Amino acid sequence: MRTSVFDSSDMVGAFLDKGSELRAVLAAIDRSHAVIEFDLDGVITFANANFLKMMGYELPEIIGRRHSIFVPAQDVESPEYRAFWERLRRGDYFAAAHRRVRKDGVELWIEGAYTPVLDDAGRPCKVIKIFQDVTEVTRTKKALRTTETNLGLITKHTQDIILRYDLSGLIEYVTPSCSRLGYRAEDLIGRDMSDFSHPDEIDERRSAMQLLFDAGSHPPGLINEFRVRRADGDYVWMEGSPSLIRDSKGKVLGAVTVIRDIGEKRRDAENRKRLHEEAEAANRAKSEFLATMGHEIRTPLNGMIGTAGALARSKLSPRQKEMVEILESSARSLHVLLNDLLDISRIEAGAFTLDATPVKLADLITRVATLFKQSARQKGLKLICKVEGDGDRREGIARAAAEGKYRGRAPTAMRQATQALDLLAQGKGKAEVARTLGISEASIYRIVAQSKNPP
Repeated sequence: MRTSVFDSSDMVGAFLDKGSELRAVLAAIDRSHAVIEFDLDGVITFANANFLKMMGYELPEIIGRRHSIFVPAQDVESPEYRAFWERLRRGDYFAAAHRRVRKDGVELWIEGAYTPVLDDAGRPCKVIKIFQDVTEVTRTKKALRTTETNLGLITKHTQDIILRYDLSGLIEYVTPSCSRLGYRAEDLIGRDMSDFSHPDEIDERRSAMQLLFDAGSHPPGLINEFRVRRADGDYVWMEGSPSLIRDSKGKVLGAVTVIRDIGEKRRDAENRKRLHEEAEAANRAKSEFLATMGHEIRTPLNGMIGTAGALARSKLSPRQKEMVEILESSARSLHVLLNDLLDISRIEAGAFTLDATPVKLADLITRVATLFKQSARQKGLKLICKVEGDGDRREGIARAAAEGKYRGRAPTAMRQATQALDLLAQGKGKAEVARTLGISEASIYRIVAQSKNPP
């Protein structure tokens, strides 16, 4: 078949169009990618602007130098690097991500293809590398792999059970730790959460889940307690708090809940409660016993005190009178001791109060000594009690006057009471003494009453 002139012109035009299209493609690659050329020995013969900018060089700095200037020092002498260039010299195409070094020493990752160029005889004559900087992508992928590895280790070894479920409550994922309940992950995935709830809690759990999804949030810090059915049919107490899963637009897709066995925790709490209740019951029983015994003892003791008092008022010899006084004093001391014993029950009931009562120390010491006089006499001893300084009556009166109304500032009250008694002894009137000391007239009357009935 013969070709016309017109046909030949069409072929030339098509070839020229293809050449123009090829140049446009190469220009596009040159704008978007880094491009560098090497001879078969790895000597640099060309690099475009994108490559120079990426690696931080000027073109004269790299022309004539070897590819190895971009390779980490520890890799240059490696067998892998030598094999890499041997493959390129054979004409093998090679595409991968590589670690390279900029002029300033910063490492980066590049991804692209080393493509051998063939001459007219089909033999490799040079190598072109077209690539992009994928440092950030590589770092992100590495971080994701690390995260996935860590999460895998956590989910594999955690004692808690992590569940992910959709809006209908169907389980989408569960950690291997579900074996603590006797299940395999495949036994649970695709099942409804309520299939494993206690019958008494199914409606409550469904309502709580629906409320969570409808509200779009879960109160922070709120931990739910519920029962979960084990594979063997028994129920165990668990606790957990759900977290919502959202897509990039914020739409709720489901939830994740971390649950843990709290059976031991609840048993400990119940044991503590039981022990506390038992201790309270024992204290109540002890208090009731003390109160009952105290009242039983008090009746005959009051009889003893009354009889001793009657004897003391009858005609007795001095010796008999002394013995009756000892008997009455001992009975009254026993009565006080009994009241102290009963105070224990009032303390435990929280009904115990302390009352401040004026005490004349000399009388108290004398009464205590009287209790031991008979024992001393039986051993041939004579017990004598004498308290020095028992004559300061006004100080006792002033101290008594300081009680009650002046509590909390007793030293000031004592001084005022003493001054008041001195002024009254000088013939001053009560109103005048009150004005002089700057206290109320009622306080003066109180001091006078104390002076007539000293402690």
